Amino acid sequence: MKMPTKGQKTIPLDQWRRFVRVADWWDRTFGHKTPVSDNAAYGRDLLVKTPSAGIDARSGTTIYSATCTVCILADTATAGQRQIVETDSEITVYNIYPDAVTGSVYVPTGLMADGTRYVTGEPCS
Repeated sequence: MKMPTKGQKTIPLDQWRRFVRVADWWDRTFGHKTPVSDNAAYGRDLLVKTPSAGIDARSGTTIYSATCTVCILADTATAGQRQIVETDSEITVYNIYPDAVTGSVYVPTGLMADGTRYVTGEPCS
């Protein structure tokens, strides 16, 4: 990492994150979208609930998607516990794996550089 030279300034990481959120909001509000803009609004990692039919397995180089419900983790009255809360928002999630993703389960997702949201894991049965 290159240190700033005279006249250049650095900003704390939390301020940079706020700047990125504001810039993304600006893009979404005023229509100057980049390929990752819609997915980036949720951040890189996101918990979703798969639809009842699940998400089909990859076939060769073809990957399949499903519309999933966006979830958040909410604090509870008990210390050390959080609760999964399903929102009204939905997002398209792709399955890059050779096995189908089960229906009606909570799965973590990630974000590829091109803005494609994909399943990063599934609970073991």
